[in-house]
Amino acid sequence: APSIAQRKFHLLLVDAKGSARKVAEGLVFPHGMVLTNEGRTLLVCETFASRITAFDRAHDGSLCNRRVWAELSHGSYQTIAEGVASGAPLPDGMAIDAEGIVWIGDAAGRGPLRVAEGGGILERIDTGDLAAFAVALGGSSGRDLFICASPPLLSNDPATDHRASLLVCSLAAPAAK
Repeated sequence: APSIAQRKFHLLLVDAKGSARKVAEGLVFPHGMVLTNEGRTLLVCETFASRITAFDRAHDGSLCNRRVWAELSHGSYQTIAEGVASGAPLPDGMAIDAEGIVWIGDAAGRGPLRVAEGGGILERIDTGDLAAFAVALGGSSGRDLFICASPPLLSNDPATDHRASLLVCSLAAPAAK
């Protein structure tokens, strides 16, 4: 079987009529996505490449000018175990705040991270022994970070251990509009 890094995935755009077309290819385990720059830029978490990739987005949804927005490690991981053991963040779900900084879930278990363009980690929220797999900004003020959390990858058997939590904390910067 091919390693995680050898499995390349595509992004598909599904239009209002239900038609799908490929707009990007060759991503390493893509997960969370957000639009920024008034919808002109798409950011995508590539979990097992430990990076956030950016694309310019045209009015028709086409993507071009692929580039690394944040490098959180050097290189891709061949297996889930290698990624978890690396100690690097494994970006999963993502949200963006009004300052243009992203919050990512970290499937390796270090809690949500606030990451600037270039890869600087500005803030971390401690979730104890739980990993953050998805994050969302909202609430009445837009300053609540909602965190979907459960045991980190490879630390339990999800077929028998059904622990999961929805956590929330208040932040200084609100969600992007």
